[in-house]
Amino acid sequence: DNKLHGKGTVNFNDGSVYEGEFKYGKKEGKGKWSDGNGNSYEGEWLDDKRHGNGIYKTKDGFIFDGCFKENKRHGKATITTPDETKYICNFENDQEIGDVEFFFANGDHAYGSIKDGTLDNYGRYEFSNGDIYVGNFKNGLFHGKGYYKWNYGEDYKVYEGNYFKGKRNGTGQIIHSDGRIFYGAFKDDNMDGEILEISPQGIQTKLLYENGKYIRILDKIDEIYDIKEIIEESSINTSIFTDPYIYKQMYEIEKK
Repeated sequence: DNKLHGKGTVNFNDGSVYEGEFKYGKKEGKGKWSDGNGNSYEGEWLDDKRHGNGIYKTKDGFIFDGCFKENKRHGKATITTPDETKYICNFENDQEIGDVEFFFANGDHAYGSIKDGTLDNYGRYEFSNGDIYVGNFKNGLFHGKGYYKWNYGEDYKVYEGNYFKGKRNGTGQIIHSDGRIFYGAFKDDNMDGEILEISPQGIQTKLLYENGKYIRILDKIDEIYDIKEIIEESSINTSIFTDPYIYKQMYEIEKK
């Protein structure tokens, strides 16, 4: 019946080429395929379909290295993007599921839940300079509740609060390694509006900021403040954050 069986090369009418193993006229075993337009696949086949381990390269520069099931991505895979970002994730029926781990070309590293190829819902982002973000994401941007720690060595600084489309927006607080705390409103990454400063000794001072610039003192309260109360009464959910350095500073101060 002239059906190919064994190894061979076939040039199809649509311009695609297959070189590899056949079984009774169908691609089965190991083989290489290209469509003539820059897309290619090399790996395992079953019943004329990509099935098993293989590497699929697109004309746009994406590389999928992982498992297939009946032509669909299924199982663990490593994807390399045109900008040399790599991420490891799982697929089910051609859809990304579960958590993902990113390795960026600039040295940044991230992991968390994925949607449409980007971090979404929750995750952790580690910058190559040592900065760390832990919290919510939306479309790959910091969005929702978040914790950001700048890496200044021992003289660290932490922001804990709300984010909107990648920027600090809403209620938040910045804690310095020397024990100072600035709590209040943020807009487009800057303190903006009434800010409560709490000294390492627990003294409160109300300040006015505009677009990150200090304007003036609004009020000074000669009272030792309980740091635990401001954390508990604020809208910030701190339960998911476990950095020991910041909480050592935050909980050292008690109302006298």
